[in-house]
Amino acid sequence: MIEKVKSQQDLEVSETQGDREWLEANLSELDESEPYDWGNLDPLTLGKPVRYFPERGFVVEGGKERVRASRN
Repeated sequence: MIEKVKSQQDLEVSETQGDREWLEANLSELDESEPYDWGNLDPLTLGKPVRYFPERGFVVEGGKERVRASRN
């Protein structure tokens, strides 16, 4: 276990331009932005529900098979 942690610590983390822009972005005025236009899709019906279990982590309810979004 110690060797695994040590090898993870030794990994070099590369930062992209997009990462830097995101980290330096001013998010304090985010609520003043226009909402995202989802078109004719309802974002609340996309995908599957996910639950978190401390002993197992995140679990996709109903399995991992793909789900197609219903279009209105």
